[in-house]
Amino acid sequence: MQAIIFANRIGHELAPLCDNRCPALLPLANRPLLEYTLDDLAKTEVEEVFIVISAHADQIEANFGNGEMWGMRFRYLLCRGEESPELLLQRFSSLLKAPFVALRGDVFRSPVCSHFLQKAKTHDTPAIEAVIAGNSAALYLVNNHHEKIPGLSWPRNNEIPLKQHIECNESLFSSLDNLAAFHQTSLSLIKDGKSCLIPSGRKIAEDITVGRLSKVTPNSSDGGKILVGNKTHIDASARMQGPLIIGHHCFIDKSTSLSNSVILPGTYVGEGLAVENAIISGHHLIRVDFASHIPVADPLLLSNIENEVNALLSPLPERLLGIFLLLISLPLWPIALALTLLKNSHQPMHREPIISNRTNLCGEPRQVVGWQFNTSIPLFRKLPMLWLVSRGDLRLFGCEPLSAATQTNSPCWDSRHDVNAAGLLGPAQLDLPRNSPEEEIRLNEITFIQEKGLFTLGLRLLKAITLLFTARAWQPMSH
Repeated sequence: MQAIIFANRIGHELAPLCDNRCPALLPLANRPLLEYTLDDLAKTEVEEVFIVISAHADQIEANFGNGEMWGMRFRYLLCRGEESPELLLQRFSSLLKAPFVALRGDVFRSPVCSHFLQKAKTHDTPAIEAVIAGNSAALYLVNNHHEKIPGLSWPRNNEIPLKQHIECNESLFSSLDNLAAFHQTSLSLIKDGKSCLIPSGRKIAEDITVGRLSKVTPNSSDGGKILVGNKTHIDASARMQGPLIIGHHCFIDKSTSLSNSVILPGTYVGEGLAVENAIISGHHLIRVDFASHIPVADPLLLSNIENEVNALLSPLPERLLGIFLLLISLPLWPIALALTLLKNSHQPMHREPIISNRTNLCGEPRQVVGWQFNTSIPLFRKLPMLWLVSRGDLRLFGCEPLSAATQTNSPCWDSRHDVNAAGLLGPAQLDLPRNSPEEEIRLNEITFIQEKGLFTLGLRLLKAITLLFTARAWQPMSH
């Protein structure tokens, strides 16, 4: 059997939690939201899964791979954010063979698919819907591609469920369509203590579950269920009262006080800070009881530490290459400067602010100045940009850097620049003809930044070296 999962929400209603991730990757009790749906489907006879994605598509593919872990085959279908499921089902109808399962993967439902399908197969109708507590569970068995299935739409369609539906009231469902719902659903998972829904970990006390390589003192607890992610450090003087969820790669400083809150991954909570009834994501403090959102400017109180660490460490081989190339290219700089002065003596250097791969302590993208020689020879023109590669602001290989002046013009579903992937050389230089259309370049960049590893880096470096001995590196660009 096949299944199609709609995970194409943009997540405006969950801002700022979805500023750098899509709802399908939102950590619910320290697990990506989509993972709950995949685990549920894995208990059924579904063998092939089509996952409809839009924003942060590459992150979703990197997280879930080809489906081997779940004993299924995954195929990813790209769309523009929040397109109508009925239009998408028509577009992809040639891939789907009825009967198939259609469901949303960016909402939460406790395990229900196996129970629902057993009952749904006994009904001979174009489509039958799962209903939990009188509301659509965004889960269907579809026997006819043309049948309307309103419960899959986003924003959620509050119409009365289909006449043909199956009550699954023993299950839990939340559409997570606001911050309070995310907070409540997250904490209810650990309060209920259902081991099949929360990540595995070691119990350091009756009510404290801790992930790998985390440092937590049992005496810090004042009672209540507490879940701590991987590689998280909590100072021994911190006080915690459950229900409380602290994500992966967090640092909780001295004398902090945390209760009834959700701390998202990669967050630093500063010394002496008291947090209650809140969601914290980087430098954002959200009090759900007062419906207030407070961006904290002081990085000593709250800050995003994960993005900065990843931006520095993940492209380390390319940074080292950048330093090496910068050093061996120094003899070419006087030549490049002399040729530039002959034609542009009044302005030998071109200056353009660009968006860096690195972030500041508040988690916001940095703007850096990209200098280039004002010459039409490609090799000479970009020599100064090697300095940004050596600093980690750009990768050696990646997509074209965003200009700070045009940063907001990128569509919300285009997430090429949300994964620290801006680079000096990309498919426009290494793979495509010089005059390729911009749309073709952008599409190739999406695939380009998904290919990682030292072997890929070696192949690209070989291409770049070969390019040095071609006319393309030295032939002046036409304007």
